[in-house]
Amino acid sequence: FLIASTIPLIFPNKIFIDDQNLAISFFLISWFLLLMPFLQYSNGNNEVFKQESQSTGFVGTEKEGQKVIIFHCGMMNSERDCINAAQALSEKSEGARVMYIHSPSHGLVVDLLKATYEVCGGETNSIKFANKILLNELKKEDKTKNGVMYISHSRGSIEAGKTVDYLYEKGIRNMEAISLGGAAIISRNGVKCKNIINVVDAVPLVAILGIGVELIKNGGGNLEFMSRKGLPLVQHSVYDYIDYMSEKGYL
Repeated sequence: FLIASTIPLIFPNKIFIDDQNLAISFFLISWFLLLMPFLQYSNGNNEVFKQESQSTGFVGTEKEGQKVIIFHCGMMNSERDCINAAQALSEKSEGARVMYIHSPSHGLVVDLLKATYEVCGGETNSIKFANKILLNELKKEDKTKNGVMYISHSRGSIEAGKTVDYLYEKGIRNMEAISLGGAAIISRNGVKCKNIINVVDAVPLVAILGIGVELIKNGGGNLEFMSRKGLPLVQHSVYDYIDYMSEKGYL
């Protein structure tokens, strides 16, 4: 249908109805057929995630002198997925307490639209939630005295980047931000930032436009490339990144 939409324009006035109307009809049908599978997939996932809302919590045990560790998960993750990833971080950190931030999924299409809106500077409820929760937590009893490690994955890096800016403006200074396979890089003057990218991870490649914009705007970025075996473009697992951080001694 997409190809057919060009025929009335190539051969105008050769068919029995208005060529422009026919071209528009073919064009709309083609996009309808292209988008329907994505919409169906999105709605199917929405049935799984529809009961969830923004949430936060802790895993592990708080230890004397430990830095605050925060994990901000990406899109298309249930709350249980987020907790499991936070638990993996805790285990690699000798059982240290990890605070997790979970943003609910509304399906693939809606999540992608939200991510695009956030990259373009928009502030979603997920970002507002993280701003409020983390500011309240970090201001308790001088929680930042031993440092803050803010770890984010995939789309969570877009939201975490906005929250890092917000916390910095509110006076939270002793922070380290680590993005794992981020849909955008995190870069903020005054904050130690590290953006780890698996060379066979498609998400940073798809988000290269946003990454490029941030690199230009911030005069570069602390990018660190890792390599893991696996099929190209599909190795986006947060657990691969957590293992890498552990191997490097970042945790």
